Amino acid sequence: MNVDKKIARLGFEKIYEDATRCTYKRFDEKYKFCQNVVIQKRTAWNEFRLMSYDTELMDAAYTGNVCVALTLEEVTVFYKKMKQKTRDYKLLKFIRRV
Repeated sequence: MNVDKKIARLGFEKIYEDATRCTYKRFDEKYKFCQNVVIQKRTAWNEFRLMSYDTELMDAAYTGNVCVALTLEEVTVFYKKMKQKTRDYKLLKFIRRV
């Protein structure tokens, strides 16, 4: 099964994707919050990072974007997506050189 299909099966909807970033969103009916997951290429280091947060949740210091935990199954699937994005980015860099 395709990684994107596995992510969709977990309830996440793909919002945006390009060579360096992809964004997914899911609304939890039980607890009434919207979870955003972002896989993004870091500019300072040569790696991708995974972030899971709620844009509307505010903490005591009113900084916002408080982290939302992922289950083991979700982390596994998003890790596979990160590996796929790393391969795609390396291929894109190779094509640009040639």
